[in-house]
Amino acid sequence: MTKRHVEPKLVATAAAFDDFLDDIEGVDRLAIDTEANSMHAYRARLCLIQCSDATRDWILDPLAGFDLDPFFAILEDPDIEKIFHDAEFDILLLSREHDVRLRGLFDTKVAASALGEEQFGLASLVHRRFGAKLDKTQQRSDWGKRPLDESQVRYAAEDTHYLLELASQLVEELDDADAIRWELARAEFRRLKRLRSKEEPKNPDAWLRIKGSNLLAPKELVVLRELWRWRESVAEKRDLPPFKVLGNAQLLAITRARPTDLEGLARIDGVAGRPLERYGAIWVRILESLRDHPGLNRPVEPERSSAERREGREDGEVFERLKRWRKRVADTTRIDASLVLHREVLERVSKLRPRPSTRAELEATGDFEEWRLDAFAEGLLAAIAGQGSGAGDRGSSDRGRRKPANSRAKKNAKTTGRGRAASKPSKRRRSE
Repeated sequence: MTKRHVEPKLVATAAAFDDFLDDIEGVDRLAIDTEANSMHAYRARLCLIQCSDATRDWILDPLAGFDLDPFFAILEDPDIEKIFHDAEFDILLLSREHDVRLRGLFDTKVAASALGEEQFGLASLVHRRFGAKLDKTQQRSDWGKRPLDESQVRYAAEDTHYLLELASQLVEELDDADAIRWELARAEFRRLKRLRSKEEPKNPDAWLRIKGSNLLAPKELVVLRELWRWRESVAEKRDLPPFKVLGNAQLLAITRARPTDLEGLARIDGVAGRPLERYGAIWVRILESLRDHPGLNRPVEPERSSAERREGREDGEVFERLKRWRKRVADTTRIDASLVLHREVLERVSKLRPRPSTRAELEATGDFEEWRLDAFAEGLLAAIAGQGSGAGDRGSSDRGRRKPANSRAKKNAKTTGRGRAASKPSKRRRSE
């Protein structure tokens, strides 16, 4: 693949956005990615949208204030294929911030996983297939800060620059492979496009999930709770991720030491310096206010009956058998285990009562397509019943193994335009 000859265009004004829409009018494939400021804000925001066609790269600035709805309509158009790599986070972010319901999805990570690629990160795929090394210097960049510098723009553009040609290669390989690999990829595309972001209410007991909190005494637990509440309030007010206000290790250290003054706080690793100068007096007041508090007991889950405990153990055993069966299929076919059967489906099936014992009963759950049952019903039923290894599945035979990717390198070498691979339309529908 040849390197780009035109620098990526930053689209940060309404006029530039109108030009961008004119440029992509009539295209049937676009590569898309997003950037958020998760490492730099209390609540991540959509900060960039990267977009590439066959010859050009653009960086759209959602923080610039112009109306992006015409572009979101393109994302929802099923007749325009949108190529992502590892789309789940992008889909949830677009759903939460702009209620976008993506259609026409092709995910290169999913396709590579279905083909048995063991390293399916974008940088690995691009390096192996195109000999290019993606820049990693901006991985922790604050994408919410403005103005963006040239290195940020170039870095962001690389995330979509190679996707169209990569997708073309993967489509050709899926067309050559056993049909079940296409089925598994398309099933995952359908799952991804159904994803919707849900606004979860704040969990007031999230502090109990801090590693090490289970070892604290009652008087220490109340200190941890109040310090955590203080940290959440400050982080939200300053729009910072909580760890940038005070790390969990320091929260626990203050909780255990419960010093009475600033000198005691200064002796705690990671607290001295700017955090102590800014917040030390507040911490001392919190600790002093809790000095005579009787303490807290960790919440106790309701006692379960012996029958409930027995059912829980049995469900857990079925779940573990299903996971082992799935891993055997994945290892044998070199298909990523999550594509064979998603964890959520494993969990639901493991809790079914009565246990499914026939294909028809599996089908009645609504969790299995006919082709998936054709491939895996025998092994699934054996795993549920605790019989054998499930090795009789058609999906676990050698029949579906694809040729190694490097055996097709020469076949995929012909390129057009800026180096995108020329590919004939797939006989099967490629995106969902």
